[in-house]
Amino acid sequence: KVVSEQETLTVKTSSNGYVRISTTFGTPVTIHNLDGVTIKQFTMDANETLTIKLPQGIYIINGTKIAVGQ
Repeated sequence: KVVSEQETLTVKTSSNGYVRISTTFGTPVTIHNLDGVTIKQFTMDANETLTIKLPQGIYIINGTKIAVGQ
């Protein structure tokens, strides 16, 4: 399920806790929980796709709220 398509970043989630992040341009990515705690922070290269596993919950990735594993 596509959660967010920003100009440079696409975020997709699955019910098993995986989040797939794709980017067309190099961009920094920050993942926060709802308490504002930074869970992960990294920089992606242009045309890179990254799949990460997160525990079930609600997260904010670069300003977009997503639900993982729900």
